[in-house]
Amino acid sequence: MATGHFFMAFDVSFLLALLCLLIGVGCFKGNLRSQIGALYAPGDLRRADAYQIYYLFISGSVIVAPLVTGTLGELYGWHYGFARPASAC
Repeated sequence: MATGHFFMAFDVSFLLALLCLLIGVGCFKGNLRSQIGALYAPGDLRRADAYQIYYLFISGSVIVAPLVTGTLGELYGWHYGFARPASAC
């Protein structure tokens, strides 16, 4: 996903950036879900809490990310707005 965000900073690599983002998101969600499931036994009540916290933070990042990217894009240019997520990794 970081590679996809890095490529979004450049005009010529837009389609490659989208491909990297799609592959990254596909690997991200499936892997983390199975890792959370492996932390706790199937009957453990903490397992449901862990999934709730996981989805809560994903939902929170969906709200914050466009605000940060949009602000950077409007103030400094869209190349900086799309390069910011890549620099966070």
